[in-house]
Amino acid sequence: MHTLLIGQIVGVRPITRKDKATGEIIQSVDVSIQSNLIDNDGYDLPNIETINFPYSMIAKFQSYKGKFVGIPYRFMPTKNGNYLFVDDSVAVVPFDSNPLDTKKKAG
Repeated sequence: MHTLLIGQIVGVRPITRKDKATGEIIQSVDVSIQSNLIDNDGYDLPNIETINFPYSMIAKFQSYKGKFVGIPYRFMPTKNGNYLFVDDSVAVVPFDSNPLDTKKKAG
């Protein structure tokens, strides 16, 4: 099963670390995605998830900074529990506005 983590990209940060075993320098990018939901009582429920991606994707995520996106995840039930993995075989979905905004727009 697939699902989307939907939110606004609020941070794109390059990460560099050294593999202790091999001494190899490994680069990646941390992408912070903020979603602001509202509970049934009208209270804000802000949430920020930080997801690590290959460094080769940094330009794509920098171009999406400040925009709303859907990050595809694959849900996999196993005998040891349920797991969510970022699904690299499915493209990131950009949105023109917050698709979860339930406020009525004046028209």
